[in-house]
Amino acid sequence: MLEMGEIFIINQYINWLDNSFVNNTDDSIGVIKTPYKRPDGDFVNLRLLKLGNKYYLTDNGETYDYLYISGIDLHSSSTNRDNLVRRTLLSNGVSFLNDIELSIEIKSTEEIGPAVSRLIRAITGLQYLIYTTRPGGIRYFKENVANYFTSKRINFEADYYVTGKAREHRFDFYIPGKLYLVKTLSTENIAWAKRLATETMFEFVDTKEVTPDYKGIALIDDNKIEVWQGAALSILKAYSDYVIPWKKRDDLMSLIS
Repeated sequence: MLEMGEIFIINQYINWLDNSFVNNTDDSIGVIKTPYKRPDGDFVNLRLLKLGNKYYLTDNGETYDYLYISGIDLHSSSTNRDNLVRRTLLSNGVSFLNDIELSIEIKSTEEIGPAVSRLIRAITGLQYLIYTTRPGGIRYFKENVANYFTSKRINFEADYYVTGKAREHRFDFYIPGKLYLVKTLSTENIAWAKRLATETMFEFVDTKEVTPDYKGIALIDDNKIEVWQGAALSILKAYSDYVIPWKKRDDLMSLIS
């Protein structure tokens, strides 16, 4: 039998949970703001999504996004990482939705509570990959580009912030004088390539709303060029001034030197 002190502690924890979860009823997709944080301090958000006649609890792709920005692609060809990801998802009954979102299918209202707990466990387990895995992917590609610019004596500014009409944007490189804004794009995931292309489109368009003279360069890591076909490539070509694969970086040099 529990002592009164133990009961008080448990009740306090339950009250904290009850008061900390926030359901954003103004959002049509049903966003749940949780009290749990990622290593960077941002809160973990979940959403309840209906696709056809099925309901899913998902992380809205935020875990994939967070790890990708940290240089880790959950769909990369790293065997050790792939095994860890599979174990984490399998042990919590979580799967990928649209190759990006961590999700659990909800078949009854009684499953929602356990699903929230399992999904948060999976998110926590995966996001801590940044402490156990050597970053690669986009960060590695960006470093290669910076080293290349330096070797060619190209004057550039890294992590350059520009004010757009809607918000401020960070570009990987800025080439002063010629007003070139460079986005380095690297992934092994087709769905994420489309998402990156869409985000890049918005950044270029929104920036030019304030400063039309800027020119946007989408620099593609073409180690797996098939990822950058179809919709992703069409979006980039439609809204970038230049789309240049890394293997054709001589074209980039002709442009910026």
